[in-house]
Amino acid sequence: MTAGLAQARAGGISGSLAWEGAEPMTAIWREMFLKVRFGVEGWYLVLSQPARVGEVAQARLAEAVLPVAAAALMIAVLLALGAVRRTLGPLHALTEATERLGARDFSQRIQVSENTEFAVLGDAFNRLADGLSQQFDTLEALARIDRLILEGRPASEIGAIARELLAAGLPQAATIVAIDEAGDGRWRLYRAAGDKRQERSMPRPADPWCDAVQRGRPLQAMRAGEAGFPSGLHPVRDGECHLVPVIADRTLAGCLTVAWAPHRPPTQAEAELLAGLGGRIAVAIAAARRARLLPQRAN
Repeated sequence: MTAGLAQARAGGISGSLAWEGAEPMTAIWREMFLKVRFGVEGWYLVLSQPARVGEVAQARLAEAVLPVAAAALMIAVLLALGAVRRTLGPLHALTEATERLGARDFSQRIQVSENTEFAVLGDAFNRLADGLSQQFDTLEALARIDRLILEGRPASEIGAIARELLAAGLPQAATIVAIDEAGDGRWRLYRAAGDKRQERSMPRPADPWCDAVQRGRPLQAMRAGEAGFPSGLHPVRDGECHLVPVIADRTLAGCLTVAWAPHRPPTQAEAELLAGLGGRIAVAIAAARRARLLPQRAN
């Protein structure tokens, strides 16, 4: 060992060495600097042990590390699989919902439960599905009215059907469909509020109010108690409502009124439904008037 240490000292102030004796030995050493403080030559601190002791320690370390490493690897794989499942689950739900949306099944919605990018995407998909559902419902409702007009149905039947279409398209609103069915100066009112249905007649409003409505915008805001506004046309008898005039043969032949509680203006899709329905009712009334005039002209 002494010869080996003397040879190793030339390489630095610390190191390791091995030698063969009665059995293989290993050692580490470091020089202790004592001359400056104590005025003596440096000492060497040497720690030695049989080589088999180190080999046993290495074997025990391997026995301990390998199972821990295997367990850590398994846990990492399980966590990765869980992360992949959490990622693929929303993607699968979005793919399935998109396919059903393409098949015109607008009832499909994505459940959003976490504040992640997938939640933002799910909210956007749900809003898209709501908008498409409203648009297709509106188109189907207007197409149904068109079929009834082509079939020559009476204005009274179209008024009742228009009420049901409004109730289906605006389920949270109270609505009134008011039309001059017979051209006798009286309006027939078809009211819907939730599950309640009501029908009654009222005199045609005063000419100044009718002229003002006819000259107004396609969608007008009206308030209960406003000068000239008939109270019978207000769906909830309080607050503000919105009115769509029905103009047939250049005269006011009725109107659609709608109100929400609490009050809010109609969305663009709701306004399009009201405007489209009002225009088709006007066509139905004009067709009914012409049908009544034909026998008179024939005679």
